[in-house]
Amino acid sequence: MENKIYLLNAFSLSMLAPSAFEGGTAKIKVKPIGPEEARELLTKFGFVSAIGHESTASFLSRLLGLPVPYNRVVVQLGRGDSAVIFQLLGRLPEGKVLTEQELATIRYQFFHVEIEEESE
Repeated sequence: MENKIYLLNAFSLSMLAPSAFEGGTAKIKVKPIGPEEARELLTKFGFVSAIGHESTASFLSRLLGLPVPYNRVVVQLGRGDSAVIFQLLGRLPEGKVLTEQELATIRYQFFHVEIEEESE
């Protein structure tokens, strides 16, 4: 099975597939990256967008300089899969969906998350 790379705007342990826990544990590697490295990873390997808000998909399309489809899907990362995560730095009010203009004013960070294939 081919490993996948996802583009996400959040990350949760519930996104780990049962196969990530073969041998009893899952090993997750998290690295802060910049927008340039995010673009390189997504362009080099191709990606599955799991960006669930149209305004965020449009904002990321402009920010990264590549088409980011709006795609509200359930993600299950298995061993060997990875994700580029666009993380807003701050907590939004409950139920708040940001416009592209609002997204442009909020601090953010990209992270590269890898589910390592080997268990110890």
